[in-house]
Amino acid sequence: SYITNCYATGDVTGTTPEGNSYQVDTGGLVGFSQLTTSIINCYATGDVTSSGIENTNRVTAGGIIGYTETEIHIRDCFATGDVSGTGKCSNYFVGVGGIVGRLHANSDVENCYAIGDVSGTGTGDSAKVYVGGIAGTPYYSDIVNSYALNQHVSASGTASEFQVNRAVGEGETYQTILSNYGWVGTNVNGTTVTSDDVASVH
Repeated sequence: SYITNCYATGDVTGTTPEGNSYQVDTGGLVGFSQLTTSIINCYATGDVTSSGIENTNRVTAGGIIGYTETEIHIRDCFATGDVSGTGKCSNYFVGVGGIVGRLHANSDVENCYAIGDVSGTGTGDSAKVYVGGIAGTPYYSDIVNSYALNQHVSASGTASEFQVNRAVGEGETYQTILSNYGWVGTNVNGTTVTSDDVASVH
C-alpha cells in the first residue's frame, strides 16, 4: 500500500484503557501499520502523545508513524511536533522517535527530518526505553540521509534499560545509519551534542 502527498496538522493522543494490558501505538500520520507500506512526501505538524496507563505491553510514538509490524519505507517526509511516549511496560518497551517509534526489519527512513522535542518515560522491572530524534528502535532497518533537528531528546523513569541518542535510540539492531546529520546543540539527556555528523547512532 502507498500513502503519498498527504499531511496532518492536528495534535494526536493515544492511550490504553485503564486496567488492560494492551499496546498503544500513536503517530502524527499513522498509528500502526500491518501491511507492507510506503509513506512518501508526507508531513505532520501536530504534537504526538502516547501513554499506557497500567501493565501495557508496548508504547510507541512517532512524528509520522508509531509502530510498523511489517516492512515500511518512509521517504521525503518530515514532522515538526513534539513526540512523547509514557508507559508501565513490564515485559516490553517504550519506543519514541521524531519520525517513527519502532521500525520492522528491512524497513528504511530516507530523506526525512524531525524538529520537535522527543521524550520517553518508562516504568516497570523489565521495561526498556528507546528514544531517538529520528527513530526510537530501528530493528534491523536503515536510516539514510535524514536530519535530527530536535532541540531536546530525553528518556526517564525507572525502567531496567534506557537507550537515548540524537538520531536513533536503540543502537544494537540497526542495519545501516548513513549520511545523517543533526542540529549542533541538541540536548540529549542533559548533554549538549557539539557535532553535526550523526553517521553513527549518536
